[in-house]
Amino acid sequence: MKWFLKIGLYVVEVMTFGLLALILIQLPIDYFPMLILLFSNLAFLLIINQPVQSTINNHYK
Repeated sequence: MKWFLKIGLYVVEVMTFGLLALILIQLPIDYFPMLILLFSNLAFLLIINQPVQSTINNHYK
């Protein structure tokens, strides 16, 4: 169970970064404010992910 949750978290992060990379490659400069929103959301997710991951690690030791 512990491995499954860790892998799931990493997959979500990798997919989010991949999606951002695709968006950055394809969108013109006009969408810059939207990119700033996406990056702030990603930072928010990563900040939330740290406590979640440590909680999961402690719970499934």
